[in-house]
Amino acid sequence: MSIANTICKVTLINATCHRYTFQSKKVLEYVQSHTIGRTLNLFAGKTIIKKGEYRVDTDTSMPLIDSHEGAENFLTYNTELFDTIIFDPPWNARKAREKYEGRFYGKYQRMKEDIVNTLKPGGRVISAGYKISYFGKKRGFTQENLLVVNPGGDINPFFVSVEVMNCR
Repeated sequence: MSIANTICKVTLINATCHRYTFQSKKVLEYVQSHTIGRTLNLFAGKTIIKKGEYRVDTDTSMPLIDSHEGAENFLTYNTELFDTIIFDPPWNARKAREKYEGRFYGKYQRMKEDIVNTLKPGGRVISAGYKISYFGKKRGFTQENLLVVNPGGDINPFFVSVEVMNCR
C-alpha cells in the first residue's frame, strides 16, 4: 500500500444548487479566491467569475461572451495561453437539457488535451462536477484544493476541483 505524497486541502460547504454552478455566492467566492492571472471561462454561463476573463459559451443570451463558437471549437483555433481555465461543462444529460437545449457535450477527453495545451506551465484548471478530478497526474496535474458542496436534501453533493499543472 502506498501513501500519497501530496496533500490536497478539502473544504466542505453547505450551499443551495443553482441552474448555473457559480450563482451560489459561496461557490463563486471559492472559485474567485483560486483564480489567478489571465482567465479563460469555458461554458461561461451567466456568472462572471473575474473582471476581464475571456468568456466562451454557445448561448447568445449570456452576458459579455467573447466567443459563441462553443468550447470545443474555441480550443481548436485558440493560440493564446491562460493562467487559469474554468471548466464547468454540463455534468449530465439533465443539465444539458436545461442549459444547452439538449446538446450534451460528451467530447471532454479530447477537449482536455486542448485545455492542457492552452494553459501556461504552472497554471491551474478549476473544474466543477460530480467527479473529483478531471485532469489528473497523467496529464501532469496535481490536485491542490477541493471544494465539496453539499446542497442538502435529496440532491447529491458536487465538487469544485483546483488542479495545478506541474511545470514541464
